[in-house]
Amino acid sequence: MKSGLPGRAGRSLEFNAGRAYALRVIYFFVLAVLVGGANQATAVIIDFQALEHVDANDTPHGTTYSEDGFTLNAGGAAGFRSLGTLRAGYSGSTAVFLTFVGGFAVLTEDIGNVFDFFSIDLIEHFMQTAPTVLFTGTQSDGTIVTQSTTLDGVSGPENFIFAGFTGLVSLRYESTNDLKFRVDNLNVTVVPEPGTLGLLGAGLIGLLLRRKRVA
Repeated sequence: MKSGLPGRAGRSLEFNAGRAYALRVIYFFVLAVLVGGANQATAVIIDFQALEHVDANDTPHGTTYSEDGFTLNAGGAAGFRSLGTLRAGYSGSTAVFLTFVGGFAVLTEDIGNVFDFFSIDLIEHFMQTAPTVLFTGTQSDGTIVTQSTTLDGVSGPENFIFAGFTGLVSLRYESTNDLKFRVDNLNVTVVPEPGTLGLLGAGLIGLLLRRKRVA
């Protein structure tokens, strides 16, 4: 005598069990992607080494500089320049300065991700003793954060640390006492937005929960 459920009912149960297993696999995969993606942040040091030139010149580089997914734009009719490695006053690492006093520069992330700004090296430019530099960050919600720093008047790089410059869409810097300075080693971290991946994951999880309720 044969035992078990009729063929159609048996196949239906097997199909439902297989579908439930597949949905559980997708559920945990989506969760893993979302949790992992939420914690991914990319640290970047913008060091301008791509502009290094072994000579004694003061070289112009135009009004735009890009490195590691970030772009720095000069404003106020200024442009960027750097000193050659053989030039008097070279600090040991390629750094950039603005062509004109009264100019400014704005840093943005190339594809619109928000970023955090942690530190920067500033250097007096020749006899420009103790320049004061104002940094202005615009956060993704429109909040403005500022910090003003004054160099110590001694030749050589100084490292400045920043607090609260998080979730930025742009960072601007400029001199407030009409003295030139050089910048190097901008320490920033890209913080990706959840974007499409987050919406897709939320939709899949919602679909799974809906199917469970229907079942």
